[in-house]
Amino acid sequence: MRYSLETKHLLSRLGEHAENGARAVLLGQVPKFAAQVISMVALARLLNPEDFGIVAIVSGITLALSPLVDGGLSNSTIQSERITQDQISSLFYVNFTLGAALAILLFACAPLIAEIYNDTRLIPISYALSTIFIMNALSLQSIALLRRQMRFKEIAIVDAGSTCVSVVVAIYLASTGWSHWSLVAMLIGTTGFSALGYILLCGWFPSRPRIRTVVGHHLKLGARATVASFLARLHESASALMLGLVGNPFTVGLLNRSQTIVSIPQTQLLAPIHSVAQPTLSRLANEPERFGRAVLALIRRATLATSYFAILIFSTPDLIVQIFLGASWEAASPYLRILSLSLVLLPATAVIQTALLALGRPDALIRARAAQLALGVTALALGTFTGAYGAIAAIA
Repeated sequence: MRYSLETKHLLSRLGEHAENGARAVLLGQVPKFAAQVISMVALARLLNPEDFGIVAIVSGITLALSPLVDGGLSNSTIQSERITQDQISSLFYVNFTLGAALAILLFACAPLIAEIYNDTRLIPISYALSTIFIMNALSLQSIALLRRQMRFKEIAIVDAGSTCVSVVVAIYLASTGWSHWSLVAMLIGTTGFSALGYILLCGWFPSRPRIRTVVGHHLKLGARATVASFLARLHESASALMLGLVGNPFTVGLLNRSQTIVSIPQTQLLAPIHSVAQPTLSRLANEPERFGRAVLALIRRATLATSYFAILIFSTPDLIVQIFLGASWEAASPYLRILSLSLVLLPATAVIQTALLALGRPDALIRARAAQLALGVTALALGTFTGAYGAIAAIA
């Protein structure tokens, strides 16, 4: 167990581990990307925008609350130079307690959510998606240990496998008339299968709770990181939640599918970069020169990659909608063109935020994300007065 918690053996070949990890993660994105594209194309033709919109409202809530399950404790596990079995076990129990509390909260608030959005279908959907919090809580420390050891190949295998299986299940359910429940099953399946995979591949299991175990430093660092992550997720979720209040599930569905297409560069390029960059930059935090060069290199590469996608989507939105969603989704084209503009600045923002986290400066990250959220919500609120397109422009 001691070897699995140590990281000194990684330092002498840190660059090689990072390069191999990046390669493994990017290769792992190939089947995951294929599965996501297949699901996007198939489900858009089997379901209607309202199905996507009704699920997007509840999933927006779970997305916003999901950082509270982590509590920033997985980052603490990754970044700490030394950590013990008892400390990780204590962090695990804190994660589980937070996950269970949020699951109970969403379950209890389901009728209120349905009343706010005037749609009783949100009640059973909220009940079902509340289980995601518990599944996430059970696997957070396992994936943190995998990342701490830079075992990115195993992470990529789990990510790709869970996505592929969940997509197959969702398409089957949609084709047999389960409508929006096929989307709910895909969300739960992706989380559940990946959680099980992380736990089994990591091979770590918690010890019995020990009251005297000292984890105060980890909780303090985690609390600040949690606030920063919560603000970021709330910013991401605000569009669907606010558009649902002034619009309807149909318009939320159009927005959801447009955001999914635009997010392809983010999920396929920026997410793997973040996965590798965080532990790598954490190890370079005490070497400012190497740290700065690494950050600039990441920004250049990420911006170059996403800019190609931004130009492509902006110039051919109708064609992309036809390919990915089908003729019945032509109303999504204006949404798609406007949202493509966000890809230009997204890489630099994402890398800088990862760098601040790696430096252990969550306070600066909190201020940046609070400002981003305030500007976004204000623009979104003003944009709704000009209709759906105005709201989408504010989101971008």
